[in-house]
Amino acid sequence: MVGIKNVLHSKRYDGDYLKISRLPNGLTVITEKFPSAVSVATEIGVRYGGMDTSGKIAGSAHFLEHMLFKGTKKRTWKEITNEIERKGGHSNAYTSYEHTAYWNIIPKEYFIDAIDVLADMYQNSIFDKKEFEKERTTVISELLQRKDIPRYVIYEFFPKTLYTKNPIKNPSIGNEKTLKNISKNTITGQWKDNYTAKNTIITVVGNIEHKKILRVIKEKFNSLRPGIERKREEYKEYKTSRFTIKRKNLNQMHLAIGFRICNGNHKDVYAIDILESILHERIKDEIREKRGLSYAPSVSTQFGQTFGFLCGYANIKHKDFEKTRALILDEFKKAYKGKITKKEFEERKMFIKNSYLIENETTEEAADTITTFAMLGDPTLFKEYPKRIESVKFEDVKKVAKKYLKPGTQGELIVR
Repeated sequence: MVGIKNVLHSKRYDGDYLKISRLPNGLTVITEKFPSAVSVATEIGVRYGGMDTSGKIAGSAHFLEHMLFKGTKKRTWKEITNEIERKGGHSNAYTSYEHTAYWNIIPKEYFIDAIDVLADMYQNSIFDKKEFEKERTTVISELLQRKDIPRYVIYEFFPKTLYTKNPIKNPSIGNEKTLKNISKNTITGQWKDNYTAKNTIITVVGNIEHKKILRVIKEKFNSLRPGIERKREEYKEYKTSRFTIKRKNLNQMHLAIGFRICNGNHKDVYAIDILESILHERIKDEIREKRGLSYAPSVSTQFGQTFGFLCGYANIKHKDFEKTRALILDEFKKAYKGKITKKEFEERKMFIKNSYLIENETTEEAADTITTFAMLGDPTLFKEYPKRIESVKFEDVKKVAKKYLKPGTQGELIVR
């Protein structure tokens, strides 16, 4: 893999369409040309996410994300939204474990306006006290909504079964106590300390020219100070656990079983992606199609610079819990023992490669995929990923199953 030092720390990278430049202040600019696109998508990624705000400030990275939509020195919160939507575009943001992203998509003729809105939000937010307190209520409401949805509870708490040291064990959104007590000074301090040029990557996708985008971004982000680039480190983890979260008035139980795997920079990622797809199909077939035990059984993976995990999930009736759990564990065990067929391997390999290409046909999806790969250290994987999948051998998938799916090393979360 081309690593972070070779790509993001170089002053320039020129591919056929994917181009990367690093400005003197440390800001990274990536463009991908879609010659036939009528839209332009712009995404800003910052190396500051949920795992960076644990303890008394848990949830503050997500709170900060909300506040950047609440007004700047020259735009009200309504003008931020309307300037994009009245031109037919839309915008949003999200906070992941390791980064936060802000994006918009708009017809090509207005892309400079769209970049200007993001630049204004990113550098000139005013954090009005009245808006801050209103948004505190909104963020707490979002937290409570998530707590009412078992699938979200699984998403937020499952990492705790696999990690004791890595901060991703804590819910990114925080909790009611921390959200009620986070101060405006804390949020603005985080913004000033972390939303800096060396921590920021800007991706623009559409029928655009790299040189023109560079000129626009140099102009619009001229007040962004260099700052210090956030470095991430892995945590040595040895323990896993099983625990239950109780919720009132649930009609079903929700079960998650999974394993720690490699981080997103590891060479095993591509074989694991194929293994994940094989397991997903097997568990869906065994639990839903053959037995009708669950509406939405699944297997998924999540990767970051500091973590990786594979998780099987099923929503089930209380009486079917033990049967379903045994079926999921049995499929993991079969894979661990090498019981994978070449037919499965070839089918899921083709599926992953082709579905990736289809999903990334849109400027919006492509911008987010490029930004995500950039946060891992290598945005050129946007082009390379299908080739990496194609290069995976049958034995590679069996090896990663043996390496990561050892029976008895799984974490388990039950919501009931």
